[in-house]
Amino acid sequence: KKGSQNAAFGSNHTIDGARNTVAGNYAIIYGSDDNFIAGANNYAAGTDRSIVFGSKNTGSASVANTILGGASNKISYTAHSLIIGQKNNISHFAVYASGYRNINSIIAGAGNKVLSDSSTRTRNNLILGFSSSLTTSENSLLAGSHNTIYKVKNATLFGSGNIAINNDPSNFYDNTNNQTVVGTFNASDNSNNYLLIVGNGNNSGDRSNLAEFHKDKIILDTGSLPTSDPNNVGQLWRDGTDLKISLG
Repeated sequence: KKGSQNAAFGSNHTIDGARNTVAGNYAIIYGSDDNFIAGANNYAAGTDRSIVFGSKNTGSASVANTILGGASNKISYTAHSLIIGQKNNISHFAVYASGYRNINSIIAGAGNKVLSDSSTRTRNNLILGFSSSLTTSENSLLAGSHNTIYKVKNATLFGSGNIAINNDPSNFYDNTNNQTVVGTFNASDNSNNYLLIVGNGNNSGDRSNLAEFHKDKIILDTGSLPTSDPNNVGQLWRDGTDLKISLG
């Protein structure tokens, strides 16, 4: 044990820093200050003011109120973030630029990722569920499983297999912003600024939308509408090229 004002409870700890507290077994703290670690086989390097509970969690080059609770989670180059669950990852994946790239992120679930590149911060995001990914995006929410947001501002995805992707990174602040996606396996076109998408695809190779709501138009998948009156009050149906509403 090196440094000053450190406290260790348990066995087989390595501590090099100041004002750290460790409870459990096989914890490693290197070049870090003001951390609390409880559990087994946790690791913190260059991490300040963080809390780690559980096992096999890793915190590196992170600062200010970072919390990991669960197992096999990873946080790096991150500030003000929270992970609860297992095998989640908040990190910086490109050449590191000055300043923390991931700020104010929360993950609750398993197998989720919040990533950022060297040019744009990823901040103010929330992921609930499992196996979802959010990269270099702001003010976004993922709830469900296998959802993906890439370089989009103000996106909300509910369901499974949904995407909000900007294929023109130079226009991060212009394309595919302010999207809400519900359903499953929607189709996303980065040239359109959707307000709401209702996806009804079957898998990642068979994506489709039931409805798309834009600020100046609404697009429906007319092939999914019945072609005779369903006798269900309020339900849409198609009579040739005429859109009608059933009166029951």
